[in-house]
Amino acid sequence: MKNNTRSAAILCATLLITFASCRKDNLSNNSQDPSNQKDKIYTVQEINAVIQSSLQKNGRFNWQEQSDELLFSAIIHGDSLVSVGYGNPQTNSTTNTESLNPEPQMTNISLSEARKAGVNIDGIKTELLQQVRNDEGIKSNAVTTESYKDVLQYESPVLTSMVIKIGKLRTLQDLRKSKAIRYVEPADYNKNLMKSRTALATQTMSSGGGDPAELPGWFIQGSGEPLIPKSFGDQKIPDAWKVSTGKGITVGLIDNGPYSTQTAFSPQEFNSGGTGRTIALFGTFKGNSSGSNDGVYANADDMTIGHGTGMATLISAPKKAGLPVGIAYNCNLVSYRGTDFVALWSSKQQQGVANALIKLADDDKVKIISMSNGWIFDISVLADAVKYAKSKGKLIFAAAGTSIKPIDLGFFVIDIPKSVGVIFPASMSEAIAVTGTDYSSTGKLVSCKECHEGDKVLFTSTTATSAGVNNAVPVYQETPGKYGFSGSSSAATAINAGIAALVWSSHPTWTGKQVLQRMTESAKLYPNKDAKLGYGPIDVLKAVQP
Repeated sequence: MKNNTRSAAILCATLLITFASCRKDNLSNNSQDPSNQKDKIYTVQEINAVIQSSLQKNGRFNWQEQSDELLFSAIIHGDSLVSVGYGNPQTNSTTNTESLNPEPQMTNISLSEARKAGVNIDGIKTELLQQVRNDEGIKSNAVTTESYKDVLQYESPVLTSMVIKIGKLRTLQDLRKSKAIRYVEPADYNKNLMKSRTALATQTMSSGGGDPAELPGWFIQGSGEPLIPKSFGDQKIPDAWKVSTGKGITVGLIDNGPYSTQTAFSPQEFNSGGTGRTIALFGTFKGNSSGSNDGVYANADDMTIGHGTGMATLISAPKKAGLPVGIAYNCNLVSYRGTDFVALWSSKQQQGVANALIKLADDDKVKIISMSNGWIFDISVLADAVKYAKSKGKLIFAAAGTSIKPIDLGFFVIDIPKSVGVIFPASMSEAIAVTGTDYSSTGKLVSCKECHEGDKVLFTSTTATSAGVNNAVPVYQETPGKYGFSGSSSAATAINAGIAALVWSSHPTWTGKQVLQRMTESAKLYPNKDAKLGYGPIDVLKAVQP
């Protein structure tokens, strides 16, 4: 997930670990007797201390493992909003984000699959909502009985998930006891782990004016060629273009959308090569107060405004002399504005990205999805959407995470790369986790100090000329013909999504599994997977061979 820029910093969490260890044990003990619990609301500082402790000790945090009181307190601090996943009680054996048997899993997650299987999934939802209404002491009336608007805030049109509003501990306890419940999580607590939007605003994508002289000796293109960094040459991408350019393959991108002023992503300029390729822009992020989608382009107040433009560049930018070029410069692109920031801390961002995943999953033309965004621990509503997209045969490339330096929250600071490792959803088995590395003239893999690593990583790409020069791959900016530089795990993810398009275009009858296998077998370290950097960078020329 990388901050779309030369800097980027993200996510984060923590705080005062000052309350007694026995208090901590009580907060995290999920087996305590509810009858002995008091309706005490724990403070944000106390809740964050539990989250921080879990991340530091285990590298993970899961709301399902917390006590009723802790979970209820987090819900109250998150505007009383609860994210609920429900399903067929006969197949609900876990609330984990890890894979289950695909068929029962989809019957449990997809409304249409549940109905096909004869599960009265709509009745299950109605019973749960009525249970919530009863526990909350809300009397039914003609206006609200059918729609349940008094408790229901949002429901997925495709998946078995919804957001409800509660105010009583008993309501939460009864939900957690129900066999029809897959998960119950605070929908909007994560805002308490983040600074204000102003404090989190990041720098622009460019480290300067987009001048190759900023990175002397880094570009290898000849006269009349696009900007090609050494790292592309090392992966034999220019050589692979003689075999495949991504033609006929459609890649889905979930980000904050491209700049509206950047003409490289207008239909005319995007297809300037005359190959008939297409670009389509959509929006699923409802960031404005009206509740409607706030467009398809990057907005001026986005916290990572140029990120979507940068990722679109690396995947699909048209081939032009002296300008950035996409890895699959002849592929089709479907871009979704699903969020306004790479760190998915709010329910609006999570719903926006989840809905984008669902839309792309249901688009038969889309074969590959690139998402350089995520969060420091699991979000079940997003996990559902990732599983749904994977069940439709999509290859989902996700950023392992980027933290230029720990973010000062005014409390204790979490060293995100060491304590968390690969972030969510790249940590899921359904996703392909990618991270960035620093350049080495010897060919040795050199860890990028900002980039998250771990055993979930499958591939890498070099996105930095050296330690401290994080952004080294050229990407378009706001003004037509102008570019800056991007890097880290976000850029590496988009690059590898583009590589997948080259491979699939070269083998159009293959399945996603076959494409991924060829990419894996063509990687530098294969068959010996590194514990932190996976199989390393892909030899793209080898990957596109017949």
